[in-house]
Amino acid sequence: MLRRSTWHTSSAPKSSANNLLYLGDVVNLRLGGFAVSNDKIQRNPEQITRVVRATLKGVRFMKTNKAETMAIMRDYLKISGDYVEKIYLFALKSLNEDGLVAKNSLDNEIRLAREQLKVKDEVPESKVAEWKFIKDVLAK
Repeated sequence: MLRRSTWHTSSAPKSSANNLLYLGDVVNLRLGGFAVSNDKIQRNPEQITRVVRATLKGVRFMKTNKAETMAIMRDYLKISGDYVEKIYLFALKSLNEDGLVAKNSLDNEIRLAREQLKVKDEVPESKVAEWKFIKDVLAK
């Protein structure tokens, strides 16, 4: 998100800031995810499944309980009512109910990581993503 000014806390004066662009509308990148070691996948797959299930439940809650979610955001982020709905709407744009990531989004992430880390070799999706857990949760 590109802005002319920053978000203000409830004690800050109001701004006439306008959103110029939501970056997620033009750049296809994920905004979150889980990282676990191969050892954790082998030793405790049930825990990973529970975390994925709880996360998806939280996303569904956010999308279906706007007033409650905004109250939580207002308290947790210490922001005024004027800004909480804008933040809520931006958050909704970055979340999907199935938790899956578009292939081109993951490809962009891999490309950017390779550039930053100066990795010359190709990195296959299978080296960085394990979709088994989320697919199992979605199937139930």
